[in-house]
Amino acid sequence: MYEELIEKLLEDKSWIAYGTTETEHKIAKHIQQAINAIEDLITALTASNEVIAKNKPKWIPVTERLPESGVHVLVCCRVKWLSGGVRSYVCDAFYSAPKTEICSYDYDIEAEYDEETDEYYLPEGWWEVIKNWDDYSSVAIEDFVSHWMPLPEPPEREDE
Repeated sequence: MYEELIEKLLEDKSWIAYGTTETEHKIAKHIQQAINAIEDLITALTASNEVIAKNKPKWIPVTERLPESGVHVLVCCRVKWLSGGVRSYVCDAFYSAPKTEICSYDYDIEAEYDEETDEYYLPEGWWEVIKNWDDYSSVAIEDFVSHWMPLPEPPEREDE
């Protein structure tokens, strides 16, 4: 409603010239100043929205590209239910490219041994990060990972 009124005022400013008395001219001048201020505000908000949209983290399809191996990211996983439904969830995870992430724990998986480096590596795939479990620091994600995005920076602490 207000948007239409503002648009009409911005489109046709000829009504300002109709003031005949000094008071009407003053009122018309103040209304014109308000319109100019609104136009400036609209311009500033539009520019601000464009900056926010450009800097907003976006989900990246895994078919488009994968994150750097071992870097923690947010992932969107999809689970198909036996009933036919699909459920999505988000978790902290990392992608392990072949022979890049050394197995430093005794995982219950078939770690890949490399004789040349004498190291065991995590198999290629997605791994959910576990932060409060003594036995493992990550577990293989068996669900379908569709998208990922970089983790946001933590908030600044006010007491620092």
